[in-house]
Amino acid sequence: MYGFAAPFDDNLVYSSHNYTVPGFSPGQYPGAIHPRSASAQGPENWEKDRPERSFLDAEGSKFTQRHNVPLWVGEFGAVYNGPHEENPDRLRAMDDQIGILERNNAHWTTWNYKDAGVMGMLTLDPASPYMQRIASLLRKKAALGTDDRMSWLPPTPIKDATAQLANQILQAVDDPQLEARFNTRCVRQALLCFYTGTLMQPFYANLFKGLSEQELDETLASFSAKQCLPNHPLVDILSKYMTAHA
Repeated sequence: MYGFAAPFDDNLVYSSHNYTVPGFSPGQYPGAIHPRSASAQGPENWEKDRPERSFLDAEGSKFTQRHNVPLWVGEFGAVYNGPHEENPDRLRAMDDQIGILERNNAHWTTWNYKDAGVMGMLTLDPASPYMQRIASLLRKKAALGTDDRMSWLPPTPIKDATAQLANQILQAVDDPQLEARFNTRCVRQALLCFYTGTLMQPFYANLFKGLSEQELDETLASFSAKQCLPNHPLVDILSKYMTAHA
């Protein structure tokens, strides 16, 4: 929304994303959350009123309320592949966030519908042909930390070594304006996410090399809704709000 001029037509809808700290970062909600922001200095207290203040302070919210135009939050959600015992915290954050959107007359669409056990209402069955075939790849990605958006997952020797490299770079540059956490995140993204993740693309493709047409069809069928598993607690939350509009 930054830099948008005033609406030039009566038939406009504005869209924004609205991810929240309690939906993505480890910790209890309501309670102490460990933000993933490079500028964060430690745990932050996220009580139930703070997500609404955060939403109302967002540029998209302020712009659409200032000009009395519709807001569609076209992408938001929480993650459920962190510590299993914290899933209820992520679900509470998701429930509260939708309630905030509803109270403030914002239209919404969650991200996303289906995935491999991270955020979706449906998740691929771990026993499915696709998930079984890429199991070795997923283990490598977890060890390497190639998914930067999932940096809350437990540390590994490779991620620890990358952090040590980032610290050595920080000391060698010796610039007081270079913030340590920001430097570490940039090194991690460049080395693990961009470079190493790209290196693994041929490995991923070769997992399917030589499969027959029937085997490919069976693998792709892993993505069909009837073969996926619903995230029942998330489905229940979404159903509660969708039923209210029925």
